[in-house]
Amino acid sequence: MSGKKVVVIGSGVGGSGVAALLQNNGFDVTVLEKNSFYGGKCHSFEKSDFIVDSGVHMYSTGEEGPLQEINSTVRGDLKWLTQRHLITFRFADKFWLNYCQPPIDPVMIGQLGYIEMMTMLNRGMQGKPVQAGEEARIKKASNTLYKVLQRDGGLTGVLREVLKMVTFNEVFLSDIDRLTTYEFLSSFTDNLIFHQLIAYASQILMVTPYVESSAGEFFWCAIKQVMKAKVSIPKGGSRAIPAAYLKALTRDGGNFETGARVKKIIVNSGQVTGVKLEDGREFDADIVISNAGIKLTVEMAGRNSFPSDYVKRVDELKQSHSGITRKYGLSKKVVDVGSSGFFYVPDLDPVHMFDHLDTGEAPPEPALFTPIPSELDDTLAPLGKQLVLMGMPGPKDGSSESSRKQCDAILQKGEERIFECFPEMEKNIEWKMQTDTHFYSAITGKPTGECIGIAQCAGQTGVDKPSVQTPVKGLYLVGCDAGARGVGTEQAAGSAIRVAQLIESEMPESERRKVNTKKQAPAKAKAKAKTKAKP
Repeated sequence: MSGKKVVVIGSGVGGSGVAALLQNNGFDVTVLEKNSFYGGKCHSFEKSDFIVDSGVHMYSTGEEGPLQEINSTVRGDLKWLTQRHLITFRFADKFWLNYCQPPIDPVMIGQLGYIEMMTMLNRGMQGKPVQAGEEARIKKASNTLYKVLQRDGGLTGVLREVLKMVTFNEVFLSDIDRLTTYEFLSSFTDNLIFHQLIAYASQILMVTPYVESSAGEFFWCAIKQVMKAKVSIPKGGSRAIPAAYLKALTRDGGNFETGARVKKIIVNSGQVTGVKLEDGREFDADIVISNAGIKLTVEMAGRNSFPSDYVKRVDELKQSHSGITRKYGLSKKVVDVGSSGFFYVPDLDPVHMFDHLDTGEAPPEPALFTPIPSELDDTLAPLGKQLVLMGMPGPKDGSSESSRKQCDAILQKGEERIFECFPEMEKNIEWKMQTDTHFYSAITGKPTGECIGIAQCAGQTGVDKPSVQTPVKGLYLVGCDAGARGVGTEQAAGSAIRVAQLIESEMPESERRKVNTKKQAPAKAKAKAKTKAKP
């Protein structure tokens, strides 16, 4: 296996990550990127001396998650900047919440008590909660949580119990993977503010409404982030992540090309043999790894190359919504919330909070996800200035004029609300720009502008998630569409690790020993040099 030719389609986090990992283990890897820049949706660009992310990124586990695991394995130069005081919430016009981590933090305990007091003053959810579709799966969990509610009488006890259940019980997670987050929560509480917060959090973490998102996936993502007790961003903007991986790739002898759009994945007798580019060039390959998404990958390889039931399943997969933005370069720091992010939770029926995304309308009240990356990394904005990224959920369609108009209307609602919260923003704008579903569609080459890829909804996560290994021999998927759990780019990194491990596991033991010996030699040489240098 060592030395076998690998072609990776796309240089997003998954593609660049798996390429660096495999090159590090002796494979001959070439990465082909159709755009003139690297990183896919995880790239950054310069504007008026600001470094601006293409999307609206915050990194949940950061330096303690799979993104850093890849960097450490390939000896990359990625650096992280972290903050313990994570984010500041505003619950409509009701109250503000400074969210500190972990839950045992004295400040956090006080804030949870405040939430409980506020929920007592507000109504519960209207109507009888919908019963779970698979009651047998959650009966035990519901009974446990009901006892906690009776014993501890509030949100603090429930949160503690859910933390314990999710953190230490993977079987429990798989049991609730096929339940929606709404079904699971409705089985034990109808607290309005709690449901609003979770409906909002599901859309932010997974860009999927909580009436569709997988309960197992939601709690895996949420609790992992809570247990890490901090948030991180890469120094130098989001582009620093794929940049670190690609530097490691080329340092170790791999190849990387931009402007190389793959038109076709070549399959002969059920075995992948290479790729063909739009410019007519062909690249032979023993292994092809696609970071282009499962749906586009099937089209590139030819639908007839796969079993009919596999194609049918791929066609049925739902995709996430988009994350659209208005970005602001401010002449001075005017958004001061004491943290690196401002989250606005709308006072809407949580079940229908994001219905407008599928009806072509703007929301009656916006949900804002607003990282302020210059609060963590002062290199992203000129001295004394501030970079604010206002993100909002957007529609999936990335091709029609109606979706463009809907994005405009949604973002206008958001801008009105953020200017209301921070009046000085409007007076100090040096520049502003907008990225919508059409922007992301142009990056990916797909008619959709989804943020994550396939939606992390019930029936599409855990054991129901597409495998990284396709029915075509030698053809693998990497990225958010296959193989891993997590929030956005961290899911893609987890997928890269899984693909690399799977491919490496097929390497003959003799070849593995050669690679390991080669990798250990420099380390031994360095250790010997240090020993000689001692006085």
